[in-house]
Amino acid sequence: MNETRQCRTLELLSRTCCAAADTLKLKRKQPGAPIYLECSFCSKTEVTSPPRCAERAARDRATAIFVAIVRLPMFQELRRPRVFAMVALRRLVKHSPSPAFFDFETSFPGQWCLDCLKSSIRELRIAAGRTFGIYFANRANDSLDKSVVKRKRRNALEFLKTLSEKDVSYLHEACILAWGQAGRAIDGDELGLVLLGLVEYLGHRHTLVSAWAFSEMLNIADARGVTPRRLFQPFWPSLAFSVVKDLVSKPQTASKIAELLQLQGGVQELLRLLQQQALPWLVLNRKRDVIQKIAEARGETESCEPCLDTINLSSILALLLVQDVPNVAEFSMSLLRAASSQFDNSELVDLLRTDPLLMTLELFKLAADGDEARKARVSLKAWKRMLWIMTDRTQVEVALHTVSTLLTDGKDKKSKKFHITGRFIEQHALGLASKLSEVITDSLDLHPPAQERRRCLRAMEEMIRVCCSYVCVARPQVCKALQRTRQALTSKPSRYPLV
Repeated sequence: MNETRQCRTLELLSRTCCAAADTLKLKRKQPGAPIYLECSFCSKTEVTSPPRCAERAARDRATAIFVAIVRLPMFQELRRPRVFAMVALRRLVKHSPSPAFFDFETSFPGQWCLDCLKSSIRELRIAAGRTFGIYFANRANDSLDKSVVKRKRRNALEFLKTLSEKDVSYLHEACILAWGQAGRAIDGDELGLVLLGLVEYLGHRHTLVSAWAFSEMLNIADARGVTPRRLFQPFWPSLAFSVVKDLVSKPQTASKIAELLQLQGGVQELLRLLQQQALPWLVLNRKRDVIQKIAEARGETESCEPCLDTINLSSILALLLVQDVPNVAEFSMSLLRAASSQFDNSELVDLLRTDPLLMTLELFKLAADGDEARKARVSLKAWKRMLWIMTDRTQVEVALHTVSTLLTDGKDKKSKKFHITGRFIEQHALGLASKLSEVITDSLDLHPPAQERRRCLRAMEEMIRVCCSYVCVARPQVCKALQRTRQALTSKPSRYPLV
């Protein structure tokens, strides 16, 4: 069989699944033009559950024959037929109801798709990049446990991240395309991983690679029906540092993001937008030059001024206090003094007194992130930069105890029965619960992202867990937030959902 017939056979084999579902039609572009096949299901850009199959035996037989062909040793030596086979695989995966076939880890076609992302044949890499995203589609009839599905997806994203970090020039196009295809199909924290992968490409030394990443970000936003700014908004806590960390050495990353978000003030406006999320990590990583750029964007001269802003300082102190070091107070002040000499004569207790409520709120949010972090550690060991703040609950509790000890006065705090953290939080319980409830219930009509609302709900849970009866005064706010959550679970999906 010559190459043309091999390719035609693979195409017809995949079309068997379309015909079995009764979605295959014969069409012409214009009268007198050649007839071609089109599937009303495969031709859709969005991925949904496959249609009801009238001929399951034919579909399963076609799938089995395809897998047998791809497994042949001689098949791996072919060039053009392998490209056609990858296009055919995309159709087969879309039509297959089998969780086992729809799996990167256990199915041979899934492993083959991953391997083809690093093929020396450009056409095959591109076809594999387009097929990659199909494996991330949510299906209503998926019988696999959600936690298993999430783990498998993260493993696939880890593979793609590792491939991207190799910085092999001929792999960039396929990797960026694969990130883009995955970004069209997934939601939640995994979408943040995708955006981080593309952000890393924006600062690439080759402008063409940067342009590809920029284009894919626009395509993801368009496919999801949102603006780029709305697309990025839920993930700034994890993306902000990556966007600005190399502002001095590679300013093109921040410049491209500002262009993507259509910020009229350019990079200066971007720095003002991201200062609360970026400054804690900039201080932690001793990026004094970038902190100075943020000060200049704010119209200030000293690098300490953005750090002393009440909201920014609360976020900075919260992150520094949860670091696993022997003397967290000394460690925190050494980093702040590295950021600006203006902190040389400052003491940690004075900084904590600036706004203990906001700082405590940030600590509880870090505790809320800790649950997801521990799950992520298992499958994302290869990631060099943490996407989400990987903080253990115990570190947050130690930080809360440190803050409580520094700010609580009185002789009773040496008593064994004195719950120093609880007593401290009791003073701020009403304010903490009110601020969390405002985000969860959207009482201010600001339409916060669903991710932030869920984060605040988990933070409220952590506050109750740590302080127990000491937060009883905030019971009305807690009940209001829980009632709103229950309504969100039972009502129709809204534009700004909680879950």
